[in-house]
Amino acid sequence: MKSSRALLLAICLLVCASAWVSTVSATLPLRHWLRSRHNAPRQLHAEKQDHAPLRDSPTPPLDTSQFQSKTVAFVSAHPDDIEASAGGLIYRLTQQGTNVHYIIFTNGDKGCVNAVCANMTNEQLAVTRMKEQADAGAVLGVPRENIHLLDFEDSMLTSYPEVQLRMRLVAVLRQVKPFAVFSWEPSPTFRELQPQQGFLDLGFHPDHMRSGVIALDAHLNSGLDRLWPELGPAWTVTQYYMFDWIHADVYVDITDVIETKAKAFNAHVSQVPLPSLVLPTLQHINAAVANRSGVAQEATYAEGFVEYF
Repeated sequence: MKSSRALLLAICLLVCASAWVSTVSATLPLRHWLRSRHNAPRQLHAEKQDHAPLRDSPTPPLDTSQFQSKTVAFVSAHPDDIEASAGGLIYRLTQQGTNVHYIIFTNGDKGCVNAVCANMTNEQLAVTRMKEQADAGAVLGVPRENIHLLDFEDSMLTSYPEVQLRMRLVAVLRQVKPFAVFSWEPSPTFRELQPQQGFLDLGFHPDHMRSGVIALDAHLNSGLDRLWPELGPAWTVTQYYMFDWIHADVYVDITDVIETKAKAFNAHVSQVPLPSLVLPTLQHINAAVANRSGVAQEATYAEGFVEYF
């Protein structure tokens, strides 16, 4: 996998092969599907498979008002993970006065699917992706000073000592003092979306799994006052959520903000070979989340999350 493997987090993407998003879908992450416009097609599935409800009862909505005037941190592996996973939620939060922070482990120096970065060195690409992340955050109302880039090497997160990663994250958590944390699931639980079908960017991505494990551990470490006191006063996270597109515990209606989410994602220019396809692709993905969650009557487009505590 040569690119960031994060583009749209490889959210479950099933897009149409011949009539855009309206008929038949391909089980591909956005980055892979956009490339497939120029390369060999991948496996196709019927639209009804993508939209089949997976719950006996509708998924409840996430009460976002509880985060008003509080701090919420989103922890991810790569630049662009957060916009793809929770861009709609983030825009809703910033508009109601929530103090949103991004904490991103890697600098994205391996991810390029656009001609603008084809001749860049890894170092140049890392600088570019940092700027793109700042631009994307600005679209959603997240100021540059709230974006914490830990600058580990892309696609190598499993190669760093675990304690090094945890200490870096704990230091930021104690600085930021979030009420709630959102991050990746620490293991591949999306069993309907297998790697051989193109879903390498979901839970199966090593960086995503690693960042999910570290985030889950670090939120506990952050609250232990005898552990690493040199990193600042202990801070206890009150709520913890994980990104999910298949078995969500709660959902957020993003119907009226999905265009803003698409605009933010398009700010990651190096990750988008065909900008015009981002909005229809997101519409397809987030419509599928709404349908799987059994809330399509309430929300045309939705983002889903697992409520850990």
